[in-house]
Amino acid sequence: MVYSSKILSLSQYPVGISGHHPSIIIRYNTPAENIFFGSRHTIAFTLKYPSLKLKTMKVAILLGSIRKGRQSHKIAHYLQNKLQEKGLTVDLIDLLENPLPMLEERVGMHPALPEEVQLLSNRLHAADALIFVTPEYHGSFSGVLKNTLDYFNSEFTKKPVGVVTVSAGKMGGINAANQLQQVILSIGAFALPTKLLVPEVYGAFNDSFELTSEYTIKSANKFIADYCWLAEAIYQKKHQLSSSL
Repeated sequence: MVYSSKILSLSQYPVGISGHHPSIIIRYNTPAENIFFGSRHTIAFTLKYPSLKLKTMKVAILLGSIRKGRQSHKIAHYLQNKLQEKGLTVDLIDLLENPLPMLEERVGMHPALPEEVQLLSNRLHAADALIFVTPEYHGSFSGVLKNTLDYFNSEFTKKPVGVVTVSAGKMGGINAANQLQQVILSIGAFALPTKLLVPEVYGAFNDSFELTSEYTIKSANKFIADYCWLAEAIYQKKHQLSSSL
């Protein structure tokens, strides 16, 4: 029995057929008495492609503390170093060094958008994933971070966002973290379920901004692992091989 084949096209199948992997449709010309009840049938083959590497991703860490004597910057720099060790490009956006005026109107609606707002918008747009770092003030996250988030919208759309909070007490800013995750959902982003809480922050780091608490180190390692998993999954989804390749 002789079969002839011809590649007809490259296609993307929906979930449940080929799991979003690129597939080649091959049509076989077969004898009429073939058991598939016809002279032609089509078979789809899934081609596996290698995982897109994390090192091609860019992460923006938004540091939401400008207070004198602040402590949040320590965990921001710690995460920057750990993510860079994994090969990611990290843009640490310190709102102390990149202050924005109090919100009058959002990006896209402002009649005369301040230059510093546009520059920050560009940096956020360039990021594939984000991390928000904030202290807890009066049971919530910082006002400077809220003011910054309110300026933007499309900069966050369908991007994974991790939440990191610090506090002087033993709870690590959990109230701020919970509220910030709700805001992340409201801006159209994907909130990482795993939160990184840094309790008793004044004694949590050495002079090199390295964590000293075994408990917090373990929490940070889990946060980083979960964050990279989610960020890579979303990144791959956005960068699947197109049907024209």
